[in-house]
Amino acid sequence: MILPKPFDAIKIVQRILNKNGRVYFLMTLFENRGYLERFIEKVKPYLKYISSVDFGKITYESEFDKLMMDSGLKILEKRRCMGSIFQKIFKIYMIETESVN
Repeated sequence: MILPKPFDAIKIVQRILNKNGRVYFLMTLFENRGYLERFIEKVKPYLKYISSVDFGKITYESEFDKLMMDSGLKILEKRRCMGSIFQKIFKIYMIETESVN
């Protein structure tokens, strides 16, 4: 989701994917758009100037699911990574998908 056109990026990946190939995503997904999320939406794009890492924009789970459906990828598994407090706060998911085309 840090790419300017995620749909186009997924289409490129699908073109080079073997038949029955799978794509895995490791990313932070947010469920709701509350006060904290609105704050993160404003701050996140500027973190690249402090850390030199572009963290992209905040991504909501429903937005990601729609992107998968629109691009022809079926979500096989979406598992929330647990363990450290960092992972609990930022809701990091491992998502396994396969092409339905």
